[in-house]
Amino acid sequence: MRRSFIARGGKLTVLEGQWQPPRTVIVEFPTRESAEDWYKSPDSQRIINLRLESTRGALVILDGM
Repeated sequence: MRRSFIARGGKLTVLEGQWQPPRTVIVEFPTRESAEDWYKSPDSQRIINLRLESTRGALVILDGM
């Protein structure tokens, strides 16, 4: 499945609001459907509990980036 990192970490400056994530990662997928397919894939589902137990954060799909 084709995907590429748009941003991983790096300096983040919040200009308004209270958003203070320790790390931001943006991954590009060709389509929304391919992002959803990746999330539902056996490889992703196999590690989801590990991610949820060891991290705090949000995972979102954003159209039109």
